[in-house]
Amino acid sequence: MKYFTLIRNIIFTLILSTFILADPPSDWDSNGDGLFDDITNYQNSGSITSRTYFDGSDIGSAGDLMAAFVDGEQRGYVTASEVPPPLGGGYAFLLLVYSNEASGETITFQFYDAETDTIYDVDQTYGFVSDMVLGNVVAPEQLTLTAPPSSDDGGDGGSPTDWDSDGDGLFDSITSYQNSGSITSRVYLNGSDIGSASDLMAAFVDGEQRGFVGASEVPAPLGGGYAFLLLVYSNEASGETITFQFYDAETDTVYDVDQTYDFVSDMVLGNVVAPEQFTLSASTGDDGGDDCASGVYDCAGECDGTAVEDCAGTCGGDAVVDECGVCDGSGIADGSCDCAGNVDLGCGCAEAG
Repeated sequence: MKYFTLIRNIIFTLILSTFILADPPSDWDSNGDGLFDDITNYQNSGSITSRTYFDGSDIGSAGDLMAAFVDGEQRGYVTASEVPPPLGGGYAFLLLVYSNEASGETITFQFYDAETDTIYDVDQTYGFVSDMVLGNVVAPEQLTLTAPPSSDDGGDGGSPTDWDSDGDGLFDSITSYQNSGSITSRVYLNGSDIGSASDLMAAFVDGEQRGFVGASEVPAPLGGGYAFLLLVYSNEASGETITFQFYDAETDTVYDVDQTYDFVSDMVLGNVVAPEQFTLSASTGDDGGDDCASGVYDCAGECDGTAVEDCAGTCGGDAVVDECGVCDGSGIADGSCDCAGNVDLGCGCAEAG
């Protein structure tokens, strides 16, 4: 049951957000906010969820983009969204298309390949119908790219090199672990939410990386801004302590996250509407740091150190959460059968004798 709850939450957050790593072609997002610029100019919308194919191969990847047009006028824009492996893996495009007509307009598309920095025309066209819902992440529309490249534009994305050594936008060691759990968060520095396009989050256990994700845009009706939909991996069912680091793309700086979490397989913490709130301490350096080859610092600021915060927030402390969920608590009292202090009189815990 926990597994299906995890998948349900992943699908929910995936459909509501997008994975952003690269700068879009300038005409597609002129103000650089990661959103279609002219949403407020249109009364109607419809959705098309698709995957892209070139010469028969699915080529969608992190940082790729899709834009929709009607007679050359842009009507939508979205970045590639990562699809969890149980739903097929790879990347899909969850595109909203806008119009002031209820129906009748013909939609064309262009695809931006971040890896080759190239824009392709999409072969397929669609007739716009207000509130249409075409495709989903499990059964997407299939868009093919056989026309010659129409132009080339865009920019380079970036991340601390040790977080994504092969540059594919995914956590490198997913296949090394049997268990996972999700944490959806937003990041705060000095009380302000500072998450933005191209920011990154990584998870660690004792200095070993256990997860990696790019910022996902949250739709305005759900609060706007950016959240981090992070999957954390482990070979243990529970008991490991997770620490985090945040990469601020705008300042090219890596920060330690103040909070730590205890890993529990299939845990689902936070969502895009009610995310976990991560606060940031002093920066640890820029883009992995020149003085620390791994770019991984413990809570004491030591490169590749092993010190972690305990549940009370003390670096190197030994406080743990007891069986009643209390940090540094004493657990179930002697003579009691549960955390509420009930006594078993022979008929079961908290049952009358």
